[in-house]
Amino acid sequence: SNGVVAGLLDLVAMLGDIACAVLVVAQPFLYASLGRLRAQGFTTPINTVSGILILFRLWKNLGPNKYTAIGGIGYLVATLSGVFILAFGYEKKCVEFIHFFIGGSFSLSSIFFSIAVYNAVAPPDDNEEITNENTPLNRV
Repeated sequence: SNGVVAGLLDLVAMLGDIACAVLVVAQPFLYASLGRLRAQGFTTPINTVSGILILFRLWKNLGPNKYTAIGGIGYLVATLSGVFILAFGYEKKCVEFIHFFIGGSFSLSSIFFSIAVYNAVAPPDDNEEITNENTPLNRV
């Protein structure tokens, strides 16, 4: 039962990744044909779902511990902060200084992502015995 659920979640994540990769290439064409506002209404929800899936994959695939959870949650919050600042701040006010906060939120998301990667847990290896799942790769 757990294997089926995990497999289905992985399938959904892979399909979401493919959709996001296609949308990155298609976005300029969508902007040109639909206009910016209509194109964003189509691409933003898919990218939001992808961000949520990344949170769970960071936590699960890097070894479930509190640091990978913090990294995944921080990544999602920082990324969505940039999206909401763009959608509700910049588009309404058109103040160029708001770009500072948009770029800062996306930069901050990479810091959280790095925290998760840095604290990844080593998988079990035949040559080395790992005492528990909280043994980090960096052995700190």
